[in-house]
Amino acid sequence: MQEEYLKWLERRFHFLEVLSTVNPLHLFLNVDTITAVSAVSAVSAVSAVGDSSTLPCLSPGEYLEICISSILPSMDDIGDEMETSCPLMNEGGLLEASVLYSLLDEKQAKRLQETWSLVESFLQEYGISCSLNVAEHHMTFSTTRRTTEPYITDKAWCLLELLSTTHVPVSMAIDIIYGSVEHDYIKIGIQEGGLCSIHGIKEEEYRKRWNCLRSSLQALSELKGCDLFLNANTVTAVGTSCEVSRLIRLIVEDCIISNVCPATAARNVSNRPTENTEDPHVAHMKMKYDGMAEITCFYRFYANATVLEEDWQMLQSCLKDYSISCTLVANDCGMTVSIARSIGDSDIVGKAWDLVRLMSATKVQARLAEKILKGTLHCVFIKTGYDGGLCSKIGIKMRQFSLLLPRLEYILKNAASRTSCKLLIKDETIIVVGKYPAVLNWFEMHARKWLEEQMDDYESRKD
Repeated sequence: MQEEYLKWLERRFHFLEVLSTVNPLHLFLNVDTITAVSAVSAVSAVSAVGDSSTLPCLSPGEYLEICISSILPSMDDIGDEMETSCPLMNEGGLLEASVLYSLLDEKQAKRLQETWSLVESFLQEYGISCSLNVAEHHMTFSTTRRTTEPYITDKAWCLLELLSTTHVPVSMAIDIIYGSVEHDYIKIGIQEGGLCSIHGIKEEEYRKRWNCLRSSLQALSELKGCDLFLNANTVTAVGTSCEVSRLIRLIVEDCIISNVCPATAARNVSNRPTENTEDPHVAHMKMKYDGMAEITCFYRFYANATVLEEDWQMLQSCLKDYSISCTLVANDCGMTVSIARSIGDSDIVGKAWDLVRLMSATKVQARLAEKILKGTLHCVFIKTGYDGGLCSKIGIKMRQFSLLLPRLEYILKNAASRTSCKLLIKDETIIVVGKYPAVLNWFEMHARKWLEEQMDDYESRKD
């Protein structure tokens, strides 16, 4: 009886997976329930699939066409292209499956297309399959037989939310999921669950408060030493501690809900001076905006103040043509880079993030910075430590890695010289700069493969 039930459940879940490709639909299945989160019309089709008492001898496309003919014009594209094996039961005997789906706007889809290999590589480690449809502007995450981590659905949902509703760079979003940095995701708009929706703030009034917050974003980034991402509906704060993210949330809530100027809100939660934070009645920053633009502020500390000042002057002149401003924070030995993404490049935020990280590791010449922003040069940052780095992924102890690192460095430097790439090792990060993303990805894959082989040899000798 149980075997028949599992077969029935597998076939139903296959039908629902097809349905999720044609309607915005999240699916969650375990041994007792099927949960669908979507619009009413799509959920009614899910009910039709789940409530049918017999298993018809129809293809999934034919069966779904009967179930949802009222909400879809045609199912011709589905056909019978569906796996006969079901990924519900993994090796650990876990009978759970999830499908997460998100719509994207055109700019988001193009931006993700350029860095989608990072998303695929990250999710594959956890046994999650993913797909990006640039033409139809949507992406899907699905569990597979290799999915074993109990909380991976929560992590996948967090990543999906960051990639689909914010302009946080993909590499930073992955660091957030790994736990390398802390973040707070704040819905501030009139969308469901947004501060304006909850507190009944009208759109016209919201725009005024949004502009006030926007004008002070860079000062808040400097004040709290964190990265901030503001768009029409959300604020995302990324920092090294939960305390920083919590303080940013308090400031944002005061500004949006109570119409408190950012300077006053910052003084309420901080003892630091806030002279640079705008009052609502002060003229806003003189930057060009197309409506409610995407605003980004990166903040980075530097150990060497002299190098920082030289880099700041270089960066200021180099970024001027990209509508990107930078400010030297001499007292804190830091630099703030602010971006209003109203220019044509959909991934200028990601490129600027790579440049800021590179500058924090080494001195960067103006010509090199310009090539990175133009996209003629690319960077890959291979983390080797225990915050989502190779040591934590492979299970290498620090003492073992300290012995392997010189050999790995020698191998990668030889490969860099043969491929006209530049290699730098800074703290727990291997940085490779080159022209071709595929070549840079090879460095990351080869470094991990070589370390895994060394650990296998070590384990075999120990046995």
